[in-house]
Amino acid sequence: MTSQMSLNLLIAMNTCNMLGRLIPGIISDACLGPLNTVIPFVFVSATFIFSWIGVDSVTSIYLTGCFYGFAAAAIQSLYLPTVFSFMGSSRNNSPSRVGLVFILIALATLTGAPIGGRLVTLGKGSYLYAQLFAGISLSLATALFIAARYVKHGWKSDKL
Repeated sequence: MTSQMSLNLLIAMNTCNMLGRLIPGIISDACLGPLNTVIPFVFVSATFIFSWIGVDSVTSIYLTGCFYGFAAAAIQSLYLPTVFSFMGSSRNNSPSRVGLVFILIALATLTGAPIGGRLVTLGKGSYLYAQLFAGISLSLATALFIAARYVKHGWKSDKL
């Protein structure tokens, strides 16, 4: 891929990212709630990370990148509303809870890139190990969100 093509891919992903921050928020507010909205988007993100393993053409790179950019942006924009959906009407500890969530996000952000770089090095330049690490991490996140939803409200179809 040339440098111009990679720049075009980045622009396309950011365009989809912009839509991914807007549309899922509207869906969350209108009918599903933040927790019910974030769960499928985390799953879709994991799916597109795993599908990246099989990407072998420029067109498929663009499609995978754009769909992943949309889904990843939905996750990023729904962090805070999801935290507040767990608090219910009690907002006494909201600053400490929000702070804890963002500390965990910061730790993941600070450690993810070095771990990914080391996995690419172990793979001798192949991204396979990094892709598997990211996909498995997002799959685990999906399972944890589903478990949290079950513990909070069971399987009732409430707006969460």
